[in-house]
Amino acid sequence: MFRHSTAEAEPSPTPASAEYPASERRRVDELIERHAHARSIDELPPELRDNAIIRHLVSMTPEEEAQMLASIEAHREAEALYGDDVAAELAALEAGTHPLHRRKLAAL
Repeated sequence: MFRHSTAEAEPSPTPASAEYPASERRRVDELIERHAHARSIDELPPELRDNAIIRHLVSMTPEEEAQMLASIEAHREAEALYGDDVAAELAALEAGTHPLHRRKLAAL
């Protein structure tokens, strides 16, 4: 059986994106788009150099970048094939026919 708590539920934390004004988020998005071609941390403006995700992406090897792009493409293909049909997507994963399986085979 389920137990119900008598304590009041704590409010959900505020998303990090809500802590910054929309204009600030837009400015950072524009900076990222403008410097997306960068292949070195030195090519980035100081505002982006401190971002751990940006540092990771810029420091990826060509092989890591290719794997990431293949994974993104497989996820997009799965979204187009299965949409919100979780059962069909799970069945494809179990059967080995999901786009992610093809990505793994290509890496071998």
